[in-house]
Amino acid sequence: MKRIFKGIIIVSLVIMLAGCGQKKTSSIPTSTNPIKTCTLSSSSTLEGNAFDMNNEYRIYGTDGLVSNVTTIESVTSDSQDVLDYFQETVDAQYKAINDVYSGYDYSFKTDGNTLTITTNIDYNKMNLKQYIQDNNMQSYVNSNNQFTVDGITRIYT
Repeated sequence: MKRIFKGIIIVSLVIMLAGCGQKKTSSIPTSTNPIKTCTLSSSSTLEGNAFDMNNEYRIYGTDGLVSNVTTIESVTSDSQDVLDYFQETVDAQYKAINDVYSGYDYSFKTDGNTLTITTNIDYNKMNLKQYIQDNNMQSYVNSNNQFTVDGITRIYT
């Protein structure tokens, strides 16, 4: 009888402790159409090699809050070294972010002399509180640590 009682207490404690460790998150519904789209284009050089960048940022969410951002970034260059550099750099950065905060899903596609990086940043899947704190992004979120459309727009423009 003592073993059964002891087992019930241990199971109860495990359940209570597991419940205390759960994160309390407020999920923002994702819309199917972007609520805002930002575009940026630039030309530059990397180690003497010219490249052009065309970026589109699609912001999704509801009620002025952002659930996710999809980015489509194209790098065009006659230099394979430039395209390789961008792919390696972005891959390393996004892997590091995912390891700490989660929420990044990305892919690369090369077509001729253009590298396209498609990324979806899902803020509902991120450890957003830690991400905001570590990256000093308090001015882009509301009091509930949720990115606002205005805040995200300021980041991407």
